[in-house]
Amino acid sequence: MAKSDPFTTYNMLTRIHREMLQLFAINAEPISRTDAGKLLKELGCVDDSGQSMLQTFVSQELTGLEQSGFLTRGAYNTLVINHQILDIAVQDAIRCGVFTNFSNKL
Repeated sequence: MAKSDPFTTYNMLTRIHREMLQLFAINAEPISRTDAGKLLKELGCVDDSGQSMLQTFVSQELTGLEQSGFLTRGAYNTLVINHQILDIAVQDAIRCGVFTNFSNKL
């Protein structure tokens, strides 16, 4: 993650990246790439063309977020959100309402 203010860095991300990070922020447990793709699809998150996100797309984007420091590796090849932006992503998820019915999907 860039060394600037975490709030500014987070807000400079694309909508897709913010939604991905929100998923990791509101989930209490680490998530595998495969499960993240399934959850994003089930929640109705779409790519920039309005299509459901394919697993390969999700995996590539998660790799980018990991390389940028927004996500870190958890146990058993899972990913967890960087603690510096956890609260920012949770607040954004609440404001956006994308994950209103998230608890029903787990």
